[in-house]
Amino acid sequence: MTPSSKPPRGGASRGSEPVPDAREHYLAVGRLAAGVAHDLNNVLTVIYGFTAHARSTLAEGHPALRALDMIEKAAHQASSETRLLVGMGALPLQEQLELDVRGLAVDASRLLRRILPHAVEVARDEPSGPPLPVRGDAAALLLATLSLALVLAEPRRRGTRVAVAASLAAPRAASGAGAPEVPSAQIAVSVSRPGDETASGAAASRRRRPAEPEGLRHVRWIVGQHGGDLELAALEDGTTVCTVHLPLAPPGQAPGRPADTGGARGKGECIVLGESHEYVRQIAAAALRAAGYEVRESPDGPRFLEETRREGSRVCLLLLECDLAKRAGTDCLRSARAEGITAPAILITDDGDVDLALASQIDTVILKKPFRTSDLLALVDRVLHPPAPGGAA
Repeated sequence: MTPSSKPPRGGASRGSEPVPDAREHYLAVGRLAAGVAHDLNNVLTVIYGFTAHARSTLAEGHPALRALDMIEKAAHQASSETRLLVGMGALPLQEQLELDVRGLAVDASRLLRRILPHAVEVARDEPSGPPLPVRGDAAALLLATLSLALVLAEPRRRGTRVAVAASLAAPRAASGAGAPEVPSAQIAVSVSRPGDETASGAAASRRRRPAEPEGLRHVRWIVGQHGGDLELAALEDGTTVCTVHLPLAPPGQAPGRPADTGGARGKGECIVLGESHEYVRQIAAAALRAAGYEVRESPDGPRFLEETRREGSRVCLLLLECDLAKRAGTDCLRSARAEGITAPAILITDDGDVDLALASQIDTVILKKPFRTSDLLALVDRVLHPPAPGGAA
């Protein structure tokens, strides 16, 4: 994201600008949440790794395999929550990938049932129809949807009903004068309260929403960064509806995910591994060695660079976390490149703490925590043994 696309500061007179105090509060809470998520992602990566290791030691049909499946399923569910926490600390917005708006609406409804008091009913979204792909920062869009619901649900009287639904919308004009219409998806957040049914749409709007609530300003900025817009309306039955319109992603833009090539094997290639978390480092090194790679372990940045220099031209891959102790992983990569080390690199990171522009400049791919050892091995194999041009992936 360019500097000009940062959220606007200062004058509260423009409706698209967030209130500075609210933004600072958002950032402070977000940094705390992202820090907690970073620690949880390390733990989840360890759970994934040792679960896979335990499964590999058991014979087919062993009764403990079902328990391991349940452990991994619970870890997967927890990892979706940590992605949301990491996203809370992400300003400016992070890497935009393809996501399904219908799934986002389901996630928002599920989280709202946990957040809102029991006096407020949250409708269960039952998605129907094909996926609605958009490109965006999933955590930011989810937070925007949650914020819409929480702001519109005030005051939270007994009998208040909140619904979040996604659907295909009519084509809308893209930003810019004379821009063509583009297919779009929409997320509608609606709130109704007992007693509102008797008011006309216009009267309800004047009484309850004379102007856009301040709490929606930052949401409008997030939606705008995704090429979308926000529409607030009061229906005749008294229901307040806020609709987020987002352009559909063009076909063929889905991000590639490393295939689970559990059978991939190394040929003794030397990998320098830098990871501060002891257990994550142990499970990653064990998986790589079992797959046939030679691994040099380092718990911090200075030792990572020392190992890299010692191995010299033997190094085939640099594998290190972004938040490496004593010296950041990105800084270590800069130093390695300045010293003429050209081996490809894999940066291990959470969603919000990596400089993607830097990664693209230094022949680096990203592996996000929490990850399974099968994902790690597949990505290492893809980097070290890329398919021939025109060959099978």
